Amino acid sequence: MTDEHRAAGTPGARDAKSRVNLRIYGEDYPLKSSADPERLARLAEYVDGMMHRIAVPGARLGVNRVAVLAALQIADELFRLREEYESLTLVFEEEWAKRKRQA
Repeated sequence: MTDEHRAAGTPGARDAKSRVNLRIYGEDYPLKSSADPERLARLAEYVDGMMHRIAVPGARLGVNRVAVLAALQIADELFRLREEYESLTLVFEEEWAKRKRQA
């Protein structure tokens, strides 16, 4: 592969897909992905943990319901972190502009 192809975003050797088997909530999910297998394992562990926290013993929630509730919880975390990030970015930009005016 030429450097032109790599620069243009054509998949190269580092984009090679590897196989990884993830276990979430008692189910195996074999994947073929170019993502870091260790990162995928941590993500699967996080999702698995969230599902187990939601599936309170005796609650009799089906797997689909547990998965949807876990997805909602994770989405809520994501949205709160995005809001916090945007707020902190605004504070940083205001402080940066203030310091530039003082310089």
